[in-house]
Amino acid sequence: MTVTGGGLYKSTASLNGIKSGAFDLVKVLEKLTLRNDLMYTTMLTWSEVLPTRGLLRAKKAWCPICLEEWKTNEEPIYEPLLWFIKEVKVCAKHKIKLETSCPSCRNEIPIISRNTRHGYCTDCGHWLGKENNYFTKLDEEGYYLDLWKANVIGELLENMPSIKTFPDRSRIKNALKIAVEECTAGVANKFAEMANIPKSTFKSYFVNNLPSISRLLIISFCSGVTLNQFLITQLSKITFTVRLIHFKSDVEHIGNNRFPDGYIEKQLLNWANSLIYPPPSLREIALLIGCDRRLLYKNSPELSKIISQKYLDYISERSKERIENAKKRVVEAVNTLNSKGIYPSRRKVEDFLEMPGVIKEEAVRITWFEELKKINQEIKQS
Repeated sequence: MTVTGGGLYKSTASLNGIKSGAFDLVKVLEKLTLRNDLMYTTMLTWSEVLPTRGLLRAKKAWCPICLEEWKTNEEPIYEPLLWFIKEVKVCAKHKIKLETSCPSCRNEIPIISRNTRHGYCTDCGHWLGKENNYFTKLDEEGYYLDLWKANVIGELLENMPSIKTFPDRSRIKNALKIAVEECTAGVANKFAEMANIPKSTFKSYFVNNLPSISRLLIISFCSGVTLNQFLITQLSKITFTVRLIHFKSDVEHIGNNRFPDGYIEKQLLNWANSLIYPPPSLREIALLIGCDRRLLYKNSPELSKIISQKYLDYISERSKERIENAKKRVVEAVNTLNSKGIYPSRRKVEDFLEMPGVIKEEAVRITWFEELKKINQEIKQS
């Protein structure tokens, strides 16, 4: 009898999850590798508080810029657990949507197959990485919530090895009770309406049902906390605060008379003190609250300025990182071309890097020119 392994490949989507298949695989691999921490490469530690429904993707997703950077820097090419979580739709680092199909053959890629090779399409063998300059920033509307989800899930996964006691089913019920009490004065129906969850479904979470990860994220967001806080932090140390979210893209901007007294100022204060990275722009916060940006400035100009400055500082920091990375790559390109006997002119360097116009940046141009001077000096000395 021929063993093809087809059944195994079809079930590999669950190997990162919380079922027995993931548990058995971890135990086998730990025995083979003499390690005892491989459970943190799966979602096993959250089996008591996260149902399997809607948890994992059935096919691969990836950030092409991450893959390209790892390859360029000669770092290991791998697939973070974060990319397998169905609710993670963007790369928090590069602010682009995760890819879900090969740009060459347009096929979706299975989690594992006979031809699996990290960073490459299993059907056509195409490299899945791409340079940053091929992509544009996500649309403003709906963007911040997706980014928030990627950040808080990433935080949750990153903290797994340091968590001493993982939550059980009672944690959801207890955290939810306090969130409802502090956010909507104990009125569960009001919280359910705010989170856009059917009232009967919401009430079942106080009994024995577990919310899917998508609804757990919405509940956390609406109660002003991260997923890590909702599931792990000591409840007495958490401050739950109402944070509105609009679920329709055609929501009309609403005026100041639709908000309770002090609501906008309280929301802006939370965002001004927030440690979430990257920080949102004032425009993104206005979209989340459901009003015009001008209303925020009118209602609380000082807090609005603080939030705007945080965002500008972040943009400046990213710009510096981009320029430093470009300078590093230009140096490598100049030396590589020179070693091949090719004069590293501006055009040759930009073509080699597939980054047209990169040397127009003053700081990058100075670096390129300095490298040319070094090469000319070496030629003279020889």
